[in-house]
Amino acid sequence: MISNSAVIQQQTGPLDQKGEGHMSSSKKRFSTGDLEGEIWRKLKGAIKDGIFPGAQFELQLPNRRYSLVNNVSICIGTYTYEKDSPLIMWDTSYDVASITKPTTTLVAHYLDYKGKFRMDAPVGDFFQTNECHETWRNLTVGQLSSHQAVVDLSLHFSETRGAETIDAILKSPIRRGYRYGNYLPVVLGQIIERVSGVSLPEVFREMTKGRPDGAEARWFTEADISLARQVAPTRSDQSSILPHDGLTRQIAPIACGVSGLLANAKFVSWILRIILHGGEDRVNGTRMFRSDIGHTLVSNVVRDVPRILAKGDNEADQSKSKPRFSLGMDLLDPDDFDQEDASLIMGTFGFGGYTGCGFLVCPTMMTSMVLLTNAILGKSKEPRIQKLRKEIWNLVLLWHRNNPWGS
Repeated sequence: MISNSAVIQQQTGPLDQKGEGHMSSSKKRFSTGDLEGEIWRKLKGAIKDGIFPGAQFELQLPNRRYSLVNNVSICIGTYTYEKDSPLIMWDTSYDVASITKPTTTLVAHYLDYKGKFRMDAPVGDFFQTNECHETWRNLTVGQLSSHQAVVDLSLHFSETRGAETIDAILKSPIRRGYRYGNYLPVVLGQIIERVSGVSLPEVFREMTKGRPDGAEARWFTEADISLARQVAPTRSDQSSILPHDGLTRQIAPIACGVSGLLANAKFVSWILRIILHGGEDRVNGTRMFRSDIGHTLVSNVVRDVPRILAKGDNEADQSKSKPRFSLGMDLLDPDDFDQEDASLIMGTFGFGGYTGCGFLVCPTMMTSMVLLTNAILGKSKEPRIQKLRKEIWNLVLLWHRNNPWGS
């Protein structure tokens, strides 16, 4: 935890000599201080524009030895737009929504490293013949994590309970294709619990027991109501610590692999640092994943599988040839950047959740970016969140162009 005075200082923002919060025109190079000031102003503008009431932001940049350091850390704003709402602090947690899904995948990779099972094992190895439709048997655990199957099912989780949910999913036939959704992470969570003999949140606690001070994370099933003041609300009821729509409580613990993770930006940043360091927690000198974890997460290209239209159409969209990647994430498209920046962002991947939380990881630049908010996304907010992320990322690229060997 940091003191209130430290939070207030960050909320005031970096000031120039005039005290107006603008980058000094006398500076010839876009320094880390300049970068922090510009990012702070972007976040402040988003709060003013009503996109979210507050946020946590973490940017890890390389130093001259090309090892990661936390160069920019910002918490800004308040829990809600209500008068006298508490300030966002570093011990504040956010409902990260679907970022729970790649976290579940990382738990699976942790068990793979520990020798509990293999990511290339068939799903059928973990269920009895009468428990799942025969089409599930040729799907691998790794394909579950990368959404490489389409479940022909229309299931409202709120209408099922416990084992009924997993039974309905596994008894439904699947077909080859890509469709991002909730069903496959539910099955992945079940496999994790079967091979470990404990709940998914318990495996998660074991995996993250070495996390640094200030890196907060828990599944909501572990959270006590007394923690309400430490969780930025994602609904109008400020006393609630439930995920964004209460869905997880209705289906937990059967589908805790889908949503329900409460975390702060320092935790997400720590996990991304381990990925960029080849699965190793260099602070503790311990290993969490296999050394090829970063390559594994972004190299599982689904080029030979037709992409299913987001509308739910059954026809494959052959006109869209851009590949999909593990965890349901896309790489940034170099065609969206000029030639100079395109070489910098090669291999950059990211993920976003329903509550406006998201991250980007760039192995080429040894850089990661985390933005956590409690903005429920909809038609009005989602484009603005995406625009904000891109604007901040462009500032990061500007920093890299001016600091090619780190700060």
